[in-house]
Amino acid sequence: MSWNKFYVTQASLMVLSSTANTLSTKWADHLHAESSDGQVRSFSHPFVQACSSFFGEFLCLLLYKASHSCRHLQAKKKIGEEEENVVNFNPLIFIIPAVCDMVGTSLMYIGLNLTYASSYQMLRGAVIVFVALLSVAFLGREVSKKEWLGIFFTIIGLTTVGLSNHFLKSSSMVDLDSNSIITGAFGFMILSTLMFPMSYVKVGPPFSNNAQSVLEDFPDAIVQMRNNKLIVLALAGAVVSTSLSNYAGVYIMKHLTSTTRMVLETIPTLFVWLSSICLGWQTFHPLQILGFALVVLGMCLYNNITSGFCQFRCS
Repeated sequence: MSWNKFYVTQASLMVLSSTANTLSTKWADHLHAESSDGQVRSFSHPFVQACSSFFGEFLCLLLYKASHSCRHLQAKKKIGEEEENVVNFNPLIFIIPAVCDMVGTSLMYIGLNLTYASSYQMLRGAVIVFVALLSVAFLGREVSKKEWLGIFFTIIGLTTVGLSNHFLKSSSMVDLDSNSIITGAFGFMILSTLMFPMSYVKVGPPFSNNAQSVLEDFPDAIVQMRNNKLIVLALAGAVVSTSLSNYAGVYIMKHLTSTTRMVLETIPTLFVWLSSICLGWQTFHPLQILGFALVVLGMCLYNNITSGFCQFRCS
């Protein structure tokens, strides 16, 4: 399939929105504002940020409805009035994956609060390691030698990224699947509900930097947002970028290939790393280049990207 201007636009949208998502979230972590106890603190509210991410996924509903209406009108013009095939399903089947996604997203934002944005983006490559191991354990899937080699390079790359973090710390002290929309809706509702019991769970630093030293202090987050409007802007940027990246990612995976999406997902890592250095959020360390290269190599081997590109060029 040849790349036309629209596919290039979708790919660019996915790369830019994914980059903006990580940078917006990390920008919120760097912003300071007066808390409910009168002290000036950084915005350390990972669960509020995770909730905004799910809200961004839920906003894909607007894009889905718009694209669905356009297709419906085009079909009417071509073949006139006809009944539309509707697949009925129980949306409650998405509660379990929504809970898993909610836990994973919340943990990722906690990790982002504790490390550099570029390292966070690189460490997300660890997903292929756990997917492979769990698929072998629970699905009985056979992993080829090439895939095991890719997992090995990914682990070495992630270890290298972790070492670079240690040295830096020491030295610097247009179709959408309904499951994405429904998962975002369930994730947003469940996590919003859990905000109340989280306000009673006492935790210490570095996992808590809010006024009450609890797992999540939503009233304190609201106070900080009132005192520093840039925090609101950063969260809004995360919401919009999440919605756009999900929209573009699903479109690319459906109309092109999942391999294409996997390749594109590695590009924001480089942009986030360069942006973090330019913004002064971290200093340069050569180990991150080596780690990034190993992670990308591992992902290419595991997903058979090289062979896929050869077939794509020959076709």
